[in-house]
Amino acid sequence: MLIGAQGGEWPWRGPIFGVDAQTGKKAWEFFTVAGAEETKKTWGNESWRTGGGGGWMPGTYDVAKDIVYWGTGNPPPLYDWAGPDWETEGPRPGTNLYTSSVIALDPDTGELVGFFQELPHDAWDFDSAVGEFLRIERDGETYIVHPSKGATSTTRCSTSRTPGRS
Repeated sequence: MLIGAQGGEWPWRGPIFGVDAQTGKKAWEFFTVAGAEETKKTWGNESWRTGGGGGWMPGTYDVAKDIVYWGTGNPPPLYDWAGPDWETEGPRPGTNLYTSSVIALDPDTGELVGFFQELPHDAWDFDSAVGEFLRIERDGETYIVHPSKGATSTTRCSTSRTPGRS
């Protein structure tokens, strides 16, 4: 069983986690904000501590790839008016990974296998938490279509996963 926690811009590092359906114990946890040192670097002034980015809507399971796609909420503070210097100025400088993103997770381990940030440094509450996804095959390529507040995004499915489980 997979669960996303909390609303978009709430001041917690909204995890998505897997729970063993037999025991009810947490099997894994993926932090959408600053779960790894390299993602902390996308949050200036240690603003990652205020979190956000929760997976508050359900994700979608792709049977063909054995992947869960999950849309994430926006970062706090909700309206960061840093202007054109948003990468270096304001209360949360940087792109603020993995907020306002679509993340692809291994449902068994919670390992990140791909992502697409729909709106880096979302300053407008255009979070990407919508749980609906559409998978399209065209000319030998697989595309994932995700409707969100900021418009519909389409990205080529470039995860490292292959069909079936190992």
